[in-house]
Amino acid sequence: MIDITNINMLDIMLGATVFIGAIFGFFLGFIRSGLFVASWAGAGFTTLYGLPVIRPFAREYVSEVFYADLLAGFSLFIAALILFFLASSMIASWIRNSRLNALDRSLGLLAGLATSILVLSLSVLVMDKVLKNKNYPPFIKTSKSVPAIRIFSHMLNEKLPKQIGEWLDPNLARDQIEKTRKNLENKVFDRLINPEDQSINIEPRQGYGIKERKALEKAIDRLNQLAQ
Repeated sequence: MIDITNINMLDIMLGATVFIGAIFGFFLGFIRSGLFVASWAGAGFTTLYGLPVIRPFAREYVSEVFYADLLAGFSLFIAALILFFLASSMIASWIRNSRLNALDRSLGLLAGLATSILVLSLSVLVMDKVLKNKNYPPFIKTSKSVPAIRIFSHMLNEKLPKQIGEWLDPNLARDQIEKTRKNLENKVFDRLINPEDQSINIEPRQGYGIKERKALEKAIDRLNQLAQ
């Protein structure tokens, strides 16, 4: 059981984050929250697959290709987003006015809790990978809620793909950069020791021909005549 007399400011902030997430989920409801995310995703996919279709029509009225594609993509995204929002609002209103309203709000409360805990778990996971369980500030060491969140962060780390886990670990990225730097240094060193035999063909510089000399002499004579 957690001793509430030893909680610090970090515990209060983490608890407030979870509470706010739950409140937002309760008032929005599970269906409305899900439809909000789905509307943005649907607008994005509509723009992605619909842009090649409307792109030729936009280029007929806008000469610059970049601005034509930008205008077409933006217009398509906004139009799709408005349509998805209208559809989601109708569905959410129908849910609110039905007997499923209580269930929708209850599921929204759970979804808000899960979302806030997921965000905090990801934050703790990144923090652990950065600090490597060392040099924690005092307010983290004395926190009562961080160990509980760390349980979920370990579960999240096991479920994440290995490549994503490596992206979250700055030490692995630093090791990879150091390895790449050493490989480049070795290649440069090998090139200095064993340079490639590259022959440089330098064409000999040719002097003035007979025609050029005669033309130059005529020009000098003409200058002398003008000077006299």
